[in-house]
Amino acid sequence: MSHLDRNRSRPKTLLIIYGGMFVFFLAKAFFYARYVGRFPDESDHISYIAYLEKTNALIPNFKNMMLLVLQQGAGGDTYHGQYVFGSVLNQLGHPPLYYQFMRLAHGVVLQNGVFVIHIVRLRLLSLFLASLGLLLAFYIGWTRIAHVPMLHLLYAVICTSVPMFAYVSAGVNNDTMAYVTFNLYLLGFLRYTERKTDIGTYLLISAGITLSLLTKSTAALVAIGSLALYLLYCMICRKDLQFFRRRQFWVTLPVYLVAALYLFTVKWETGSFQPTLSSLDWQQFVNSSFYVAPANRQHMDFGAYFYYFFHGFFLTWSGIASHVSLTKSDALWAIDQIGLLLLFVLPLFLLVRSKHGLERKWHSANLLFIYCALLIVIFLQFFRAYWQFSHVSGYLGGCQSRYYLCAVPMLSLCITWSAQTAYSRLTRRTTFDRQSMARSTAGGIAVQAACAGFSVLLIYEDIIYFLCNFHQYL
Repeated sequence: MSHLDRNRSRPKTLLIIYGGMFVFFLAKAFFYARYVGRFPDESDHISYIAYLEKTNALIPNFKNMMLLVLQQGAGGDTYHGQYVFGSVLNQLGHPPLYYQFMRLAHGVVLQNGVFVIHIVRLRLLSLFLASLGLLLAFYIGWTRIAHVPMLHLLYAVICTSVPMFAYVSAGVNNDTMAYVTFNLYLLGFLRYTERKTDIGTYLLISAGITLSLLTKSTAALVAIGSLALYLLYCMICRKDLQFFRRRQFWVTLPVYLVAALYLFTVKWETGSFQPTLSSLDWQQFVNSSFYVAPANRQHMDFGAYFYYFFHGFFLTWSGIASHVSLTKSDALWAIDQIGLLLLFVLPLFLLVRSKHGLERKWHSANLLFIYCALLIVIFLQFFRAYWQFSHVSGYLGGCQSRYYLCAVPMLSLCITWSAQTAYSRLTRRTTFDRQSMARSTAGGIAVQAACAGFSVLLIYEDIIYFLCNFHQYL
């Protein structure tokens, strides 16, 4: 038995770690909902739900989907009052899966031609989705990380400590469903790389990809891109095309066809796989905050815009960025955000592979295919934003990083497996003399101390920093 597995008799310790971090996540979400609010585009998401509630459409007619306006009442972050559809087109061109699911909350009620919004019901159901995704992420960690408590603590803390995760989860936002669907894919991908090629694995992969396509394009692109990279690697380096030859793939093929049918339907009706405000109503787009008149535009060359975009990208990763914001103005390598930014760098340590321990068994380096796909999609977002800024709208937005919250468990697993590799190497004993045992013990303590220290740093950069510096409470 590997020395990494000798703690299998300590499930209570792991239960305390994951249970404690889950409760901590819920506490943060309820705190944000009660005292902070002003979640990103929440009224637009609610308007989407209201449109489906009124029309009972399976797929919305994006050209006719308007925003709600307050007709009577207090409105605000509590949404007290009566709402009707106005004359402004809803900018959201997202697929409808999240919004159809949110109808189960009965949080948008049509009464005598006006809408009444029960915001608590909506937020609780959206938080339920985020919680479900987090429990799935914790299951992945529980079953695939060596039974060293500090490794599990590191994994759980990373999963819950990107500030926008708990904040977005507290509001109405389709990022919460993308978190579930992408983790379904992650679990299926891991099972496939572990040579578990049963129907369950293929269902997880197909459902993860299809449901992501029906929820949010960024999550779907990362999933599809990573699977394509991995299968390309198998085809070129291993001469392996078994993924497509197995009966399980053909059984699950209809699942992919559901997403294909949706995409072609939307393309046929709107001319785009994901319609945007500019493609749906150019005049409204020109008159909106997403368009800057040519005479008023800032001018940046490629290098200047590159710095602007990624500086904004990382600021929105390490802080809160919405209709109310708390971003960190210090240098990116300052103590209040360096840990969060390292989440994009530390997975590269998976390239340092060990020939011993569980990391070989789990084929941990295969996670780098998802990591590479994530980087590719981020750069696609950059090039799209640069094109829009320089050739279309002059708009300086589009650098939000919250679109990739769904990939945090993958980043966490990469980092934890890297720490596990270091732990395996430093605690491996070639002899059983006193000096070797002392060196092994010291190595294990050092790795666990590093995990604990990094975990504390992330917690500080998340909620502790927020409590110390935020003052714009409701």
